[in-house]
This record gives sequence, structure tokens and C-alpha cells, in this order.
Amino acid sequence: AHPTTRARLENLNRRVAACHEAFRLLASHDGWTYAQTHFGVTTHYRIEEDDKSLTVRLQGELRGCSVFDQLAVLREADLYSLWAPFVKNSSIVKEVGSG
Repeated sequence: AHPTTRARLENLNRRVAACHEAFRLLASHDGWTYAQTHFGVTTHYRIEEDDKSLTVRLQGELRGCSVFDQLAVLREADLYSLWAPFVKNSSIVKEVGSG
């Protein structure tokens, strides 16, 4: 394959692997601690093996919200503190699967 095509395919493969890992992580029930259910959203968290990372899982049902709106909210995690209730500070620590 052409080097540019090869690089794009490798990048795509990394993203697919990251999606598979995210699905496996979020589908698992091991290690999650229930935090609360508020406004129809159930929150669980898990302290990761490095003892430095905290993974948060939110579950709820969205109605009347397009997939593009949902993705926009997920992509702007660093802005949550500007509009999300009870969030005092927010930042993106790492963007998984990019590049």
C-alpha cells in the first residue's frame, strides 16, 4: 500500500481497537462502584489499576437528541464547567484513539 494509505489504515486500526477497548471496559461490571442516580442518569466510577486514574460511566436515555448533538457534548468535555450543574472544573486529560 502507498505510505499515505498505510498510515491512514494504521490510524483507523488504532481507533477501532480503542473503540473495542472502550466497549469492553464499559460493558464490564467488574470494579464499578455505584455513585448515584440523578435526573435519570446513573453514575458509576472505577479507580484504575495505576491508582491515578478515575473512570466514570454515565448511563441514561436521551430522547429527541440527534447523534451529532450527543457527539458534540462528548467532544467538548473541557467546557462542561461552563454549563453543567455541579461541575466546578473540567479538562481533557487524554484523547484516546486520536492520531
